[in-house]
Amino acid sequence: FNGFFNGIWKVGGILKVSEITTTTVASYLRLDDATDPLLTPILIVAKKFIEGYTNIYDQDITDTYTANGVTNGFKASMYPFVASTLVVKVNGVTKTLTTDYTVDAIKGIVTFVAIPSENDEITIAYTFGMDAFEEFWLVVMILCQDMYDNRTLVVDNTNMNRTVETILNLHRRNMLPSVDEV
Repeated sequence: FNGFFNGIWKVGGILKVSEITTTTVASYLRLDDATDPLLTPILIVAKKFIEGYTNIYDQDITDTYTANGVTNGFKASMYPFVASTLVVKVNGVTKTLTTDYTVDAIKGIVTFVAIPSENDEITIAYTFGMDAFEEFWLVVMILCQDMYDNRTLVVDNTNMNRTVETILNLHRRNMLPSVDEV
């Protein structure tokens, strides 16, 4: 699917979670009335359910490194991240994508074209959250569909849609400390 989805140009039908509005949900549900009062709480519950289930929520992250004069690749502490939010600085000076560095947002790696000098301070700032996972928009839509069809504001964990469960389990994060961290 290449084209407009609710007034937003999308390639391959990919929509960011932050772009989903009640109008988008109404369009997905094929409703004539986007002002249905049930749509707003359903959308909020769907997003909160994903956050709670996966432990993935929007957070601004800043990673700081000291260059050793040998390494040109630096890994973000949380990834994948939302590439459009990335700001890379060396000694406080903002660098330019493709001119000064390249990025693999999925693997969380920033690679400098020229190796930073020893003791340079590298700062990588970005947003980690649901928008970094391109399949989450579909999960939001399916959850909204299920809640709207059942006229409920609850996601039933014991009877969850298999597509939703599969996608969310791929990205579920255990935030308990490992044995080495205790």
